Amino acid sequence: MRNRLSPFTFLVQAHTRSTARKTIQSTHAAVQTARSGISQPPPEPIRAHRNRRNWHAGHTRRVSSPQRIMLGAFLVASSCAAVRLHESPGAIRRGPPLRSTIVVALIALLVAGCQSTGSGTNSAGLSVPVLAQAEARAQSDPRYAGIVIDVRTGRALYSHDADQRRYPASLAKMMTLYILFEEIEAGRLSRNQALPVSRNAARQPPSKFGVRAGSTIKVRNAIRAIAVRSANDVAVVVAEAIAGTEDAFARRMTQKAAELGMRNTVFRNASGLPNSGMVTTARDMGILARAIMARFPRESRVFATESFSYDGRRYTSTNRLLGQVRGVDGIKTGYTRASGYNLAASVRRRGTHLIVIVMGERSGSARNGHVAALMDEYLPGGVLAFR
Repeated sequence: MRNRLSPFTFLVQAHTRSTARKTIQSTHAAVQTARSGISQPPPEPIRAHRNRRNWHAGHTRRVSSPQRIMLGAFLVASSCAAVRLHESPGAIRRGPPLRSTIVVALIALLVAGCQSTGSGTNSAGLSVPVLAQAEARAQSDPRYAGIVIDVRTGRALYSHDADQRRYPASLAKMMTLYILFEEIEAGRLSRNQALPVSRNAARQPPSKFGVRAGSTIKVRNAIRAIAVRSANDVAVVVAEAIAGTEDAFARRMTQKAAELGMRNTVFRNASGLPNSGMVTTARDMGILARAIMARFPRESRVFATESFSYDGRRYTSTNRLLGQVRGVDGIKTGYTRASGYNLAASVRRRGTHLIVIVMGERSGSARNGHVAALMDEYLPGGVLAFR
C-alpha cells in the first residue's frame, strides 16, 4: 500500500519535479544551441548594489518580512527534498521524515527573520526604510547631503555630497555648546553662573525657551535648553555672555571651526537661524560632532537627554531617535526652510561608535528614517533592535 502524502509534502515534491524538468529542458536546449553553432548574447553584468543587504529595495514590488521568511522556508524545504530525491528515489522513505526537515528549516528561518534588519516600523512608530529607498528619495532633493563616520578611526564609511556646502540650521548650536564647554573648562564660566538675558536674545524667533528680557538663566539650564530644546533665544544669551555680541561670537565659532579642520564652514550667528552667508558641509558637521564628544565626553552626555523640567514646564528633545533606537545618544537636529531637515546622530553598538549626518531631508520623519537606515547598514547586526 502506498503511503499517503500530506498536501504540503505533495506540493514540495511537485515543485522539485518541475524544477528538475526545467533544468533538463534548459540543458538540452543549450546542447542543441552549441551543436548548431549559434552564439548566445553574453549575459548582462550583475550590478552590485552598494547596500549589499538591501539590494532588493530597487525592485518595484516590495515584499514584507513575513513573506520573505515563508518564501525562504519553502525554498529551503524544496532544496532539502531535491537533494534527497537526487541521492536516491527511496531516500525520503529511508531517511528522517521530510516533514521534520521542513519543520527544522522553518524554525531556522523564523529565528533568522526575528534577527533581520530590513525595512520596518518599530513600536514607537519610527518608519525605517531600506537604505536604497531612502537614498533614492533624498537624492532627488538638491539640498541632501550625508555622511557616516567611524568615530574610532575617523574614516568615512559612507558619503553623498559630503563636501558640498549646505545650511547648518540648528546644527550650528553644536559649536555654540563646544565653545561654552571650553569656557567652563577654562574656569571663565561655572555651571551655576547666571547669564543675563538681553532684549535682543529675548526677541529671537522659535524655537525658543521663552526667557524674558532682564531675567537670567543659569549655565547648566542654558546647556539643556540649547542641546535638548534647540532654543534660539538661549543660544544668543550664551553668545553675548561669552563674546559681548553675537557677531563677535560667530567669528569665534568660525575660527574654532578652522582649528578643528572644518574647512568649508562659516558661522554668522549662534543659533543657526537663516543667513545666506552661514554655510557648512555634512563632513564638517561630522567633524564637529566627533570633536565635541571626544573633547567633552562628560558634558556631551546632555545630548542624550530625552526630557527635562524647568520652571514648572517639561521639555522634550527634538531628537526623536532618542529612546527609540537602542544605542543612540545624541546629538542635534536642525531645520530651516532653506536647509531642509538636518540631523547629526551618534550611535554606539557592540563596540562600534558612529556619527551619522543627514542634511536636507524633506520632513522630520524622512530624516529620522534615513538616519536609522544608515545606522542599519553600517552598524554590526543592524539597528532595528528598538527599545
